[in-house]
Amino acid sequence: MKKSLVALAALAVVGAASAQSAVTLSGNYGAGYLSTEINGVKNKGIALTAATLKVGVTEDLGSGLKAAVNMQFDSYGSSSTQNFAQALLRRNTSISLTGGFGQVRFDNTRSGNLLTRGMVGPVNLDQGIYDTTNVITRSAVDALTYGMAVGDFTGYAQYVEAAADGATTPAAKVVVLGAGYAKGPIAAGLAYKMYDYSGALAFLDAGATEATRSNRLEAFATYDFGVAKIGVGFDGKNVGKTAVVVPGFTETATDRSNAYSLGVSAPLGPVTLGVNFAKRGDFKVTELGANYNLSKRTALTAGYGRHTADEGNGLSGDQYLVAMTHSF
Repeated sequence: MKKSLVALAALAVVGAASAQSAVTLSGNYGAGYLSTEINGVKNKGIALTAATLKVGVTEDLGSGLKAAVNMQFDSYGSSSTQNFAQALLRRNTSISLTGGFGQVRFDNTRSGNLLTRGMVGPVNLDQGIYDTTNVITRSAVDALTYGMAVGDFTGYAQYVEAAADGATTPAAKVVVLGAGYAKGPIAAGLAYKMYDYSGALAFLDAGATEATRSNRLEAFATYDFGVAKIGVGFDGKNVGKTAVVVPGFTETATDRSNAYSLGVSAPLGPVTLGVNFAKRGDFKVTELGANYNLSKRTALTAGYGRHTADEGNGLSGDQYLVAMTHSF
């Protein structure tokens, strides 16, 4: 009898501990017809367009503390293909500790840009359309962030290294000071980024003078009118390019221009239409998209994207995508 009571007590303790933790499993899958022509290279046919698995864990540590871990795995992306038996790739991962002091979080992800937050149109296209546009650039990074919310405002400080995990000498170090606001139909954000480059990523300015440090400002704002949502974005002058961005292309002062974005999303019953546009100097990205929601999780999507630059150097591309997607 005594052993039974001890066993029941142990089970009760385990149950209580388990109740303080929660695990979620989510993801999305998509397949359809894809056609791309980027810098003269054409591809088309039926294809896998998304295959992502996400795991989230939260734990109540008591005393107002909460820990959280998020992991994402993807079998489709810039370092993968739609091929059968493709291995899962580690994508966005994070671990955080939240309490009365705010939140401390570590992320292994790709660099973000507030310019894209203004592109609110629901367009489902392959990420590679941006790879040679020079409107934005993205790279693998490790980021350590401290943030705190005060009412409808959020402030944060972030340290970022653009490098392989644990690299002794990161190709770039970035310190970010940012703030955000969200209430009702309004959302906005501002970030000031201070870059320190080394090695191959030390950039050349318009006067061909080597530099290793630069600062820039980013911002976005969105407003949901109900019948439509509108967003705008801004990104300071381009920095951190290698000496030769694309073979055969010579960088000019135009590529150091500020960038701007505009996006519109309009729901019409189960259908949502959207358009996005972004521009930096002569480089432009245009997107059109339509989503038809069959349910809360399943949708039919159609998208068109075009990026243009210096037509003489062939830096342009088009993309079409029609797909069925499901999230869980």
